[in-house]
Amino acid sequence: MSSSTDHFAVLGVSETATAEDIKAAYFRLAKEYHPDANKAPGAAERFRLIAASYEVLKDNEKRANYLMEKNGVATGEEWLRRDGRRRNNYSDVSGDFHRASEKMKAEHRMKFKFMGMFERLIHPRTLFVLVPTGVFTYWVLTSTFAAIKVDYSSAKPTVPTVAAWKNAKTNRWEEPAPWDPDYKAYIATTPLQQVDRTIVHAARR
Repeated sequence: MSSSTDHFAVLGVSETATAEDIKAAYFRLAKEYHPDANKAPGAAERFRLIAASYEVLKDNEKRANYLMEKNGVATGEEWLRRDGRRRNNYSDVSGDFHRASEKMKAEHRMKFKFMGMFERLIHPRTLFVLVPTGVFTYWVLTSTFAAIKVDYSSAKPTVPTVAAWKNAKTNRWEEPAPWDPDYKAYIATTPLQQVDRTIVHAARR
């Protein structure tokens, strides 16, 4: 039997026919063209075609594979090896999907969707855009953060200071003492200076 035989046409049913419709059509045609009942030329060949078509359409798996082939979609190992190559090209997969019957689309919709997404992701044109864009974005961000980065390791803590004068007799920093003659002599020629408070306090203890 030729691979181009339309099994649905042979039995006179549609592609959406139920198992009961196919069975009823087969028995009706088999009774009409059976060689024991029909001696007309070509009746035996016609009966053979009817039996072969029923053999395909009565089995759900065979029917599904036949529908895929009939609509231009590869099946089984051909799905992975059409024309000697794997069917992982998105254009091929997408074309197969659009040629498939509505039933096959419903059964394999998610498979086609994920294959299409993966194909787009790893496509050379996508990588050619994403990789340079990612590198450029990383460079811009690192440069920006480096420019505004504060070096806290070199920052010096603020030290509380107090105005003080250096007593020549004790050689220590002391707070202003307006009653002290030495202070009066010092302030007459030298202004007070901001000195670490801890030093001034230590000098007074």
